[in-house]
Amino acid sequence: MDDERYWEEVQEKQQIQGGESGQHVVQEVDGQPEPLYGEGQNAYPNDGYRMGAELTVEEHAPWWRRGLLSREHGASILLLTIIIIFIAQGTLLRINNDMVSIIVTQFLIVAPAFVYMAILKQNPFKFIRFRKFHIGSAFLIPLLVVCLVPVIGVLNALTMLFTTPTIGTTVNDIMGGNLLIGLLLVAVLPGFVEETTFRGALYHSIRGARPVRAIFLSALMFGAMHMNFNQFVYATALGIIMGFLLEATGSIVATMLLHFCFNGNSVILLWLMTKLTDMIKDMDVDMSVYEQALEQSSNASLSTPEIMMALCILIPMAVIGGALAFLLYYAIAKLNKRWYYICFLFSKSTKEQRDSYPKPRILYITTIICFIICLGMCILAELQARGLILQ
Repeated sequence: MDDERYWEEVQEKQQIQGGESGQHVVQEVDGQPEPLYGEGQNAYPNDGYRMGAELTVEEHAPWWRRGLLSREHGASILLLTIIIIFIAQGTLLRINNDMVSIIVTQFLIVAPAFVYMAILKQNPFKFIRFRKFHIGSAFLIPLLVVCLVPVIGVLNALTMLFTTPTIGTTVNDIMGGNLLIGLLLVAVLPGFVEETTFRGALYHSIRGARPVRAIFLSALMFGAMHMNFNQFVYATALGIIMGFLLEATGSIVATMLLHFCFNGNSVILLWLMTKLTDMIKDMDVDMSVYEQALEQSSNASLSTPEIMMALCILIPMAVIGGALAFLLYYAIAKLNKRWYYICFLFSKSTKEQRDSYPKPRILYITTIICFIICLGMCILAELQARGLILQ
């Protein structure tokens, strides 16, 4: 059954159960609640929450449930809380062990998100859409990552023309030559924690009936939280991709898998380079050239001509990879019967209906403060990387 017929059947169920034009109706689709808007061919799923519009709030409910603080505003406060804790942890807690440091950091990122969802009295797994998706997607997502690697590589190379990246050294320090530890700490843990916080609690708080703008804002939040210019650019791009993947599958598990595959790819490549160096050492070969190359790749310190040469190679690969990535994304959305819905988000024929939905405010003074703080931290990190100020 194609996804268009799938949603036609859902619409028929809506009409049978008394759905009216423009009315928010929640149906059970594949065992999951699927809010619908509109009727007939204009009814489409919107399986998040419109954050306040459809909630029945009791008179005795606490102030954050009575609308004095909207869920959109709550999301910006959650982000500000995470930023303050993150900076305080780096300033006050001088943890010399890299493994302990990353575990503590990840805990301090995800803990406020769970507290936030508890305050809202939401089931965390339902709130962030932790649910099953089509098993075929699990095989396509790693291929999607492979296609996206040159695209992200181009963005990384472009930012390296103006910034001083340090992530390579950090990953090497965390791994300590152990692949399993590297995968757990750099791929598995961030994949769960950061997706739960950013594509989960934050995104679903500002998503409402307009997912596209929420995808871009949550991606900017995700990029800014890395607090260095180099990672900000490609992390924002990845945040956008993962946001659309979430809408294509209806499950945050899919974005966790993509996050894991992307970070895991970097870990495995660094581990292979280290093993290759050890093998060459055992062959009793002059290692000076290889060690220099390994150190240079770990520090990601390339000259401008080297970066330009890399871009000449990466750009054609990125164009091809981007086209293949789109085809894979289409296949994933079709497998999950959500391509019809993705088209709804961009189709000119449905613009009038989209414009009829409420436009809850998602940008607050606290949101702007968050971005100002992150910008300041990015500048500070760049000055430290260039050796202009002491760390």
